[in-house]
Amino acid sequence: MIETLLEEIRTSGTTSPAALASRLKLSPGLVQAMLEDLERMGYLQRVDTCSDDACTGCPFGDVCLPGGDTKLWVLKPARPGQPRGFSDK
Repeated sequence: MIETLLEEIRTSGTTSPAALASRLKLSPGLVQAMLEDLERMGYLQRVDTCSDDACTGCPFGDVCLPGGDTKLWVLKPARPGQPRGFSDK
């Protein structure tokens, strides 16, 4: 199932755990746990979010909640033999 989630992230672009959960018919909590697993496994990289409202030029401005506890991930470049981000909003 984690491979299916990774493929969905690759093909859907910027999305949310709730949207992924809906498309994959999984609970948002399970998707969140799998995202954290993918980060630990080196497939995703967490992106620090800003703490103010200066999102005008930010590529994550449409999914980030400034000053909130939004988690964002991006796909890391593939290593040889490794399959090849992203928000918890």
